Amino acid sequence: MASRPLPLPPANQETGREVGMPLQRSVQPTYIQPYHDSAVYEDDSMMQRTSQSFQDEAKGEEPTSSAFDTSTQQHHSEPNDAYYRDPMYAEQGMPRKSSRGIWSYDDRRAFQRQPWWLKLLRILAFILLFGLIVALSVVMLIVLFIRPPNIGLQGLSLPNSASQIQIQQESFTVNASLNAVVSNPNYISAEINNLTAIAYDSNARITSIGNCSVPHRTIQAQSNTNVTVPCELNYNLQQDKNLTIIRDLINRCGLLQSSTKQSLQILLDTHLSIRVLAFHIPISVSPTVSVDCPITKQEVKQLLGSHSDILQQLGLGSLSRRAFMDSVRDRLRSFFTQLSYSVDAIDDTEEDPTLHEEM
Repeated sequence: MASRPLPLPPANQETGREVGMPLQRSVQPTYIQPYHDSAVYEDDSMMQRTSQSFQDEAKGEEPTSSAFDTSTQQHHSEPNDAYYRDPMYAEQGMPRKSSRGIWSYDDRRAFQRQPWWLKLLRILAFILLFGLIVALSVVMLIVLFIRPPNIGLQGLSLPNSASQIQIQQESFTVNASLNAVVSNPNYISAEINNLTAIAYDSNARITSIGNCSVPHRTIQAQSNTNVTVPCELNYNLQQDKNLTIIRDLINRCGLLQSSTKQSLQILLDTHLSIRVLAFHIPISVSPTVSVDCPITKQEVKQLLGSHSDILQQLGLGSLSRRAFMDSVRDRLRSFFTQLSYSVDAIDDTEEDPTLHEEM
């Protein structure tokens, strides 16, 4: 008996498909859109949440939920579904929110978990580095902008009273003062420490004739300061071997009839140290200053009273009677000494006969 084919199911009138067949749905492809931060700025409410979260991050706190708007929290509290379907999410997880500074929340928590001694060491290192930067800045400012003060010497001043001149045998001493003007062009004050000067005659720069010294003086900022340095001038005949100093003194003081009165020229070998802040600036100068004649003709004669021959050489008077007799006696003694040597030589010649035969 031949088999009959099975009857087909009736077709659906709405879909045009046969009844009992599976319905094939048309699935539209879904495109995965990556999550982007620009989505949080789509409305004003998200801008308010972002500014509040920045303030919390500046304080080192986690953003609170109160900073979010209700409507914004519903839309933007979580990324969209397309982000979760991104294969990168399964590997890396949710991105960590970053703060405004260079340190993230994890870094800040790590700093807070450090022991107290490590925190103190970090603070001390910062203070040391900051102090080093400030010190280097100050040094650079000093080197670039600070200028050394200018020093001008006005000369030596002698006392008005002659009683301050002390005359002893073969020496005399007179007190004087060195007047100087120091100009400070800087905005900070300065100090002069250990100012010393050794005086020499301009024509005899080997023998010292005095010294000046002052331990400390303060120089005002941006002003001219007058500085008076006490000095002591002295002369000793024993140190003046060639009479160069006393001869120049007599000629410049006009003690001779053929000379005119002039100022004495004294060389000052000066050394001092100027302190600006914590820096010391050494200065060495050798200026020549002028000073009036400190001694008279009578004082020179009193100084050289026992040396009449020196006075005669200097042209300050004639020899005294005693000095003249001493000079005559010395010359006669020298003459008779030479005469006795000649007589002895003649006697020796007469006693030796061989000398007569040869003659």
